[in-house]
Amino acid sequence: MDKRQEELTKLKSYTEIIDNDLTMILQSLQWDRKQLLQNPMMDTCRYDPNHKIPPDKREEHEKVCFLRKNGYFKEDQLLPDPLDANSNTLVKLSRYMFIALP
Repeated sequence: MDKRQEELTKLKSYTEIIDNDLTMILQSLQWDRKQLLQNPMMDTCRYDPNHKIPPDKREEHEKVCFLRKNGYFKEDQLLPDPLDANSNTLVKLSRYMFIALP
């Protein structure tokens, strides 16, 4: 039993040393441990790796980010996809024709 108690004491001592080291590292970076533990993990935007976003907002963000990367503005409305690609009334615009429209 004394051997187990001794091992437990060593383990506690080791974890305290590691905890102290971690605290010193966080202080040198001016980071707050509580805040790091509270913040959820963030995903990286596939169109801009500098964007960090919550996982539940990723799909919505990437739609907007993709459009911005391709020259669109937040206020721009895209045309919906045609219901029938073989329809006789389908009008296809090239990118250049679309930009040239007033």
